[in-house]
Amino acid sequence: MNFGIQIEYFKDSEGRLAPKKIGVVAVERRYIGHWIVSSPCDFNELPSAIRSENNTITRYQHGLEWFDGGITYKQVHHTMVRDDPNPKRTSSATDDKRIRYYSRDILRKNGKPCEL
Repeated sequence: MNFGIQIEYFKDSEGRLAPKKIGVVAVERRYIGHWIVSSPCDFNELPSAIRSENNTITRYQHGLEWFDGGITYKQVHHTMVRDDPNPKRTSSATDDKRIRYYSRDILRKNGKPCEL
């Protein structure tokens, strides 16, 4: 199964990458998923240097605001792993394991799982 993943990010209060926009395209299944993820904390809780860096990311990279989003990391993971985008799919167990592996990996920060 061929698929592509695009992730736009911010930095969280500890300076780790925090996924903000996740896009997935699975070619064989004709599936496109796109999520704007809720922020892990309030913008004012961020150190001033990280607030400034996130403002620069918004201005020059992806244009998303810190407060944009309406879905949690856990909901994105649930959608990617458990929801069936094509009820007539004919994927193998290997494909399903690969999807679970990559979706879990997307939701990790610096080798540690995101708080769900």
